[in-house]
Amino acid sequence: EIVKRKNISLIFTLVVVVIMSLSLIKNSIQTPIVIEWLKVQEDVVAYIESQVTNDQEYCLRIYTPPVITHTYNYLFFYEKLQNKIKEKSADFVNNECWYIIERDDYAERRQVWLDANLPKNGTIKQEKEFRDVQVQLWHATND
Repeated sequence: EIVKRKNISLIFTLVVVVIMSLSLIKNSIQTPIVIEWLKVQEDVVAYIESQVTNDQEYCLRIYTPPVITHTYNYLFFYEKLQNKIKEKSADFVNNECWYIIERDDYAERRQVWLDANLPKNGTIKQEKEFRDVQVQLWHATND
């Protein structure tokens, strides 16, 4: 009697495990794997490019943790080589500057950069978010 109950419990447990495993396998097969690599960064660059004409001077400042901007520098340089956009400047142009601000797990480091780079007397003219990347156009006032 006890052996019979153990066998029934074991069979029931095995059936439940098999059903759950099959369900997980089915879901993983139906869910496509999306490899994005530089998708967000490319979208950010394309957005700024769409807002700046190819002969227009523009300012751009970039925050990426840990403040290494090689990816964006390369993507903007590539767009410049394609004659789609001019070389970016870190100095405000017509009192405006674009900012790319990525999320950072170290909030203090990000805040220090923002305090040093955002205009003290300024307003956000335009803002868009790409996943965890903020793109802002700031207008500085001469107060």
